[in-house]
Amino acid sequence: MATHIDHMVQLVGPRHIGLGLDYVFDTGELKTYLAKMRATFPTEFGYDTEIPMLPPENVLDVVASLLRRGYAESDIRSILGGKFLRIAREVW
Repeated sequence: MATHIDHMVQLVGPRHIGLGLDYVFDTGELKTYLAKMRATFPTEFGYDTEIPMLPPENVLDVVASLLRRGYAESDIRSILGGKFLRIAREVW
């Protein structure tokens, strides 16, 4: 996850990256729903019933990895939710 975040930051800068911290605990239910909704989530557009999720308890590992890569704490806070607060304030 940290590698992907870093790649995206290199492409567009940290101001434009935000990690969605939603998590589905019942992945079986999600898989069943996506399989039933193939017309809405077609495989040919990249949708799959196997959606990898980062468990909440692993977020601290991502933070540690970003710190090791030299990310500022302010950028990490922004990536982990501050970005969404900024956008909400600007829009609302």
